[in-house]
Amino acid sequence: MSAAGADAPVLRRTRRRLIAWSAGSTFVVLVVLGAAIYVAAARSLEAASIDQLQSRMEELTRATLAVAARPPQALAVTSDPSLPGLVLGGDTSGTIGFVMTGSAGVVPPTEGQGATTTGPAGSGARVGDVLGPGVGGLPAVIAASSVANLEPGETVVREATLGSAAVRLIARSIDTPTGSMTAVVLGDRGAELDTLRTLLIVLLGGGLAVLLASVAVGYVYAGRALVPIRDSLARQREFAADASHELRTPLAITRAAIAELRRSDGDPAVVDRAIDDIEAGTARMEHLVDDLLLLARTDAEAVELAMTDTDLAHAGAEAAE
Repeated sequence: MSAAGADAPVLRRTRRRLIAWSAGSTFVVLVVLGAAIYVAAARSLEAASIDQLQSRMEELTRATLAVAARPPQALAVTSDPSLPGLVLGGDTSGTIGFVMTGSAGVVPPTEGQGATTTGPAGSGARVGDVLGPGVGGLPAVIAASSVANLEPGETVVREATLGSAAVRLIARSIDTPTGSMTAVVLGDRGAELDTLRTLLIVLLGGGLAVLLASVAVGYVYAGRALVPIRDSLARQREFAADASHELRTPLAITRAAIAELRRSDGDPAVVDRAIDDIEAGTARMEHLVDDLLLLARTDAEAVELAMTDTDLAHAGAEAAE
């Protein structure tokens, strides 16, 4: 197997890990950022809706206290936020306000299931045309939202469903000389939910696109980051081969001297020559080990090298010997 083939599994695992770290970190950032944006948008839309309902509630409360003995009124389309009914135009446009007296519930419309228009919105418009089956469903919404019996001065905000429409309502108990009344203002949440749904789709689609882009970019940069790793592995392999080759020479000398000792039959000249060879091989190995330690310390920047002149002829003679 070639050097590149031997390094391929390690390089593939390293590339996969680098891509996984890049994609994972990007995913975490996208989730945190997307959640923060979504929550901020949801709270902003909710606060704007509640502010609108509160503004309408203040108008109804002032009108109710001013005319506590107001006769029952139909839920009509109007442009006056102080009157019961559906407001068209102005800051409180699209809200429905009414007042419940005691436990009698919502004041019924004057005709049919929806009240006819009495405001400037035009003749023939009906509240039921806006909210579905008509205002006859309002008492059920109020009862389901647990706002029919409030403590004096208590104000609550609830979310409910009127027909198929999601609504948010605010209710306040008003203590008047003629008895306790409950003012209720409803607002449609359809636009708010549509905005949040669109924002969620944009965040998911954009996040997926960014995640795929981060994977692609991570793949490219991982390939560039692996270049020095590949070079380092190649240098390590070359170093191991060179060190093995250098160590074989003194080991061969020592092995040959030992074999000569066994054949010497105690001849002093042969024994002395063999011992000299063993000492030379041992010295050569010590020198190589010292060089390896110096090289390791140099790579770790633990020593500072000094440039000196070298006698190449002497080094060549030593190598030949």
